[in-house]
Amino acid sequence: MTAERTRPTAKTNSPNANPDTASPPSSPADRRATPRLSLGDSTIIIAGRTYPIRDISASGIAIQPYDGQLGERSFFPFILTVADAGVELVVAGEAIGVRREANRLAAKFFHILSDGKVQLDRYFERKFRTPLFELRA
Repeated sequence: MTAERTRPTAKTNSPNANPDTASPPSSPADRRATPRLSLGDSTIIIAGRTYPIRDISASGIAIQPYDGQLGERSFFPFILTVADAGVELVVAGEAIGVRREANRLAAKFFHILSDGKVQLDRYFERKFRTPLFELRA
């Protein structure tokens, strides 16, 4: 009598895991450390060019469409304008590219000037009832 082996799953990588009861791999949205907001009229200026923001979180931004030269591990200065429900914040800082797709750049905030940190903290506190830096913890 031989033991029946099942194929490994993405979650456990165990050769004896039952694929019928194993949880499917989590989606990228499930792995996000902080919630994201979609912002229709928000923009970011990078190297003198203005791009629309697809969404923003306490840890970073997604820029789409993006046709610039930056990619993964590219550091860049930015000026971010968050426009949402009559509120407009202008924040300057530096970010690093973490993922590049055909027409999209995802970036993580690396440094935000102190007044910008306060503005973003208040904005996220209003949206999520949690300050920005608690969302990052």
